[in-house]
Amino acid sequence: MERDQKLETYLGFSLKSNTIYTGMKLEEKLEKGKINALIILPSCQEKDRKRYADIKERQTNLTLFSYDGDINIPLILGYKRLKAFGIQNRSLAKAVIDRLQELTKEEQR
Repeated sequence: MERDQKLETYLGFSLKSNTIYTGMKLEEKLEKGKINALIILPSCQEKDRKRYADIKERQTNLTLFSYDGDINIPLILGYKRLKAFGIQNRSLAKAVIDRLQELTKEEQR
C-alpha cells in the first residue's frame, strides 16, 4: 500500500473545507448538481458505476474518474470501506483528479 503526500494534502484540504462528500450526502449533492468531481473506487459495484455514468451524462460540469490504483483512499479519508466520493470545490476537485491521473500513469509503468 503506497502513500502520496500531495494527494493526501489535497484530500486534507477538501476535508477541512467540508467540500468532500460520501454516502447519502454525496447522493443529495449529486442530485442537486453540486459536485464537480466524482471519484469511483475499486470497491464500487457495476450497478453503481452505471448509475454514476448516467448522472455524468446529465451533468456536463461533473468530472467522473475511476481510480483503481494502489493508494488506499478510504483510509486517507477515514473510512474502512468506500465506493465513491465527490468533491464540491472546483479547484480542489481538479487538483485531486490531476494527481490521480498522474499516479495512474506512474503505476502503469
